[in-house]
Amino acid sequence: PFPVEEQVVSIWLGTSGQLDDVAVNDVRKLEGEFLEHLRQSTEVLSVIKETSKFEDDTRATLEKEIEHFKKAYATRTPDEDEPQPGHEDEVEALEEEKRATEQIVVQRS
Repeated sequence: PFPVEEQVVSIWLGTSGQLDDVAVNDVRKLEGEFLEHLRQSTEVLSVIKETSKFEDDTRATLEKEIEHFKKAYATRTPDEDEPQPGHEDEVEALEEEKRATEQIVVQRS
C-alpha cells in the first residue's frame, strides 16, 4: 500500500516537470528519497492527509523543498549509453498483429 498523500506528491513530481532534469534511471531513487525527506523534515504529508486538499501553500512548500533537495541530491555519473532527459531513443509502433486487444460487451436491460 502506498499512502494517498505520498501518491499525491509523486504525481505532482511527475506532472509538474520536477523530474524533467533527472536521469531516467534516477527517477525512482530520487522520488523515494524525496518522500523520505518529506516524512522526516516537514509536515506537508500530514497536511495533505488531514485536509485531503492540495492547496497553493502545499504546492509552494513542495516547490521549495524539491528545489533544495535536488541541489543536495547527488545523482550518479550517467553511463554513456544511458538516455538523458529529453534525448530518449524514438520507438516504432507495435505491429498490428502483435497488439493484444480485448472487447468489452455491455448488456443493458
